Amino acid sequence: VAQLPADLLAALLELFTIALGPRCKLMARQLHRMPEVLVAILAPVVATLPSRTSPRVVCWTLLLCDRLPQWLAAEDFGQQAATLLDAATPGIAAAACRLLASSPVAQDQEVAGALSKTLLGLLRARPGTMRQALLNA
Repeated sequence: VAQLPADLLAALLELFTIALGPRCKLMARQLHRMPEVLVAILAPVVATLPSRTSPRVVCWTLLLCDRLPQWLAAEDFGQQAATLLDAATPGIAAAACRLLASSPVAQDQEVAGALSKTLLGLLRARPGTMRQALLNA
């Protein structure tokens, strides 16, 4: 992931974000059937978030993370969505803290907006998990 050009990584993240969007329930269901695959895709991208210099990559990563809680209420794959969210939340929280502490990209207005939206969404969806993840970060 770290070796991908920023434009290519941003495009891939945009595709995954769209695939997990509210209008793509069939695709989201397919992706959530294998939460370990989504975690395998998401984890390395999130881990490199604080070192990214492209606001576009950072925003698409955060928007992808922001899409995860919306599927908790899905009847047919809500449990898989919860598993994925619980697995991804500690890494997202740690990356967000490192991003805020050390990255000049965090000062970008779009990045700051995406970061706040993502953190608030995760906190609303899984308050206990998110609080613990932030404490551990």
